[in-house]
Amino acid sequence: MNELINVNIKNENGKLLVSSRDIAKGLEKEHYDVLKKVREILGEGEFSCSSYITEQGKEMTEYLLDKDAFILLVMNYTGYNDFKRAYIKRFNEMEEIIKNNMPQSYPEALRRLAAEVEQRELIEKQRDEALRTKAWISDKKTATAMNTASQKSKEVKRLEIELDKSKGYASVKLIQTKTGKKYNWKDLKNYCITVGLEIKKAQDANYGEVNSYPARAWKEVYKIEIKEII
Repeated sequence: MNELINVNIKNENGKLLVSSRDIAKGLEKEHYDVLKKVREILGEGEFSCSSYITEQGKEMTEYLLDKDAFILLVMNYTGYNDFKRAYIKRFNEMEEIIKNNMPQSYPEALRRLAAEVEQRELIEKQRDEALRTKAWISDKKTATAMNTASQKSKEVKRLEIELDKSKGYASVKLIQTKTGKKYNWKDLKNYCITVGLEIKKAQDANYGEVNSYPARAWKEVYKIEIKEII
């Protein structure tokens, strides 16, 4: 028999069970022989039927035994003491764990239940608060973005007004933006100086201030009616 004993006991909702397949491995017996022995030794209700799927995909029967049924069964096999001791020891250990975790009275059970409910409510509250916080941050970001966009829109509008305070004046930048063409500011400036026309200043986001030339200069130099453009 192998020195290393693999103890496999399942906890099924607080009930400790061992499979007939694991017993067969530990006793180095064929599984069908152990199934037969279970039916011979144990009475109805002392074991439960279950099934498993083989590597070939075939469904086969197995029996599940609790501690008492296991002891009754293995008593009918001579030897295998290490195997028997290992399983009984593990049964006892797992029973102690379950016992320590189980409430010892009805009031204690109620207290544990209340604590579990309180813990679940706390978790749900924290989850809801996290969701609200996330939604609040999202709404705040949206509001900030909208406010920023509004401010930029206002700034653009203000600069447009500054670039052209009246339809009688227009900067080179404004006309170039509207027409998509290039114009030489020197020609406009020279014309204004020659005929004595006023050149105004307008604020620009990139350059600080730019010259804004009168409609007459635009018409005479470039044949552009700025009122039709802007």
